[in-house]
Amino acid sequence: MILKLVLVLLTFAVCNLRATSDDQESTTMLYDPNVIDVNDTEPLSSSVEQDDTPGRAGIDSLLFLAHNKIYYLRNQKVPYWRAVQNCIDEGKRIASIDNRVQQSDLVNMLRNSHEIYWVAGVDLGHEGSWVWINKHVKIMEQFWAANQPDNFYGAEHCLAINEFGSALWNDQNCDVTLYNYICEINV
Repeated sequence: MILKLVLVLLTFAVCNLRATSDDQESTTMLYDPNVIDVNDTEPLSSSVEQDDTPGRAGIDSLLFLAHNKIYYLRNQKVPYWRAVQNCIDEGKRIASIDNRVQQSDLVNMLRNSHEIYWVAGVDLGHEGSWVWINKHVKIMEQFWAANQPDNFYGAEHCLAINEFGSALWNDQNCDVTLYNYICEINV
C-alpha cells in the first residue's frame, strides 16, 4: 500500500515537472478519485503525458498503474511487430495481462474508448496455443470476446484488445492490421 502511494505521488510529481518545464508543452493531469484503491480493482492513477522518449516525441499516451504494472497506452497505429519494437525502443515491453485484476483495470481504463490496442499475445508457434512473447510463457487466463479467437482466413496470430469496446480479446493479422499499442513496465 505504501509502495503504491509512493508510485502515485512520484507519477504526479513527474507529470507536474513536465507541465512546468519551459521547453515542454503543458500536460494535462486527469483527476482520478480512485488513486488509492485498497482492493486493487481500479487503476490507481492516470495522466495524459507528452512522450519524451527518443523517436516517440509528440505521441500522446495514457499512463496508469494497474496491479504491479505501469501501462502506457500509445496512440500510434502500427503493425504488431512495429508496436513490439517501439516498446523495446522505449526501454519497455509490449504489455501482457496476467490476471483478472489487470484485465479489470484495462476494462475500466478503456471503458469509453473506441480504440483498439496490440498486446503481447501470439500463437505463431502453434495455432491456438497462445503465449506472452514478452515473458515466454503460455497465457493462462484468457478473456476472449465471443467466437474468438477465430484465426480468420488462417492469418490471425496476434492479440488485440478492445475491438468490441469492452477490452475483450480478439486475434488479428500481425502484419496488415494497424492498431495502437500498450507498453508496460513492472513496479
